[in-house]
Amino acid sequence: DLGINYFDTHMDYKTEGRFGEILPKYRKKVYIVTKFDARDADGAKKSFENSLKRLKVDYVDALLMHNLGKEDDLKELAKGTWKMMQKLKSEGTAKFIGFSSMRSASASKNFIEQLNPDIALVAMNATRYAGFAKLTLKPAIKNNVGVIAMKTMRDLVTRKGVKPSDLLQYVLDQKGVASAVVGHYGMDVLEANVKIVKQLAQRKNMTP
Repeated sequence: DLGINYFDTHMDYKTEGRFGEILPKYRKKVYIVTKFDARDADGAKKSFENSLKRLKVDYVDALLMHNLGKEDDLKELAKGTWKMMQKLKSEGTAKFIGFSSMRSASASKNFIEQLNPDIALVAMNATRYAGFAKLTLKPAIKNNVGVIAMKTMRDLVTRKGVKPSDLLQYVLDQKGVASAVVGHYGMDVLEANVKIVKQLAQRKNMTP
């Protein structure tokens, strides 16, 4: 009813089961994203199959390799797990594929440039956290990779003088950022953030 149609999850969030009870009847109206931790192809595929069962769907709109870091070997991933993800995409069980990261902007940059994902879900906020905006946005634009910002308000919104509207505006004003994932605790916060995004969208003459 509020216009929210993007649902981000992971097995560790303990939300896939709850989403599975609610979202299937709205399947054509919502965008479901899940992630996996495994770096071996077999483990990643099994994790994804279990996610589909919990979500009670036969496909997701996006599947992400979770928590990319400097220790990840992109050459090995390209031959194994990433190749498996590309196959899932070709089969239609994952409409788009990519990665998430809040640990390494340089690894994210390399992933974007070398493996050309559809989506990059990366940490980004007004503190210029870990250099993600600086390192990932230009290559993402160049390679037509959709960037979704996360951790946009984490640990910042409670600071004196900090306004949620300023934090969201900072992220959504970044060239190359398509959307933002914001954690919510309670309907009051959710409704307040929806109001902020709608106001920002009206200023830009965009659809929230």
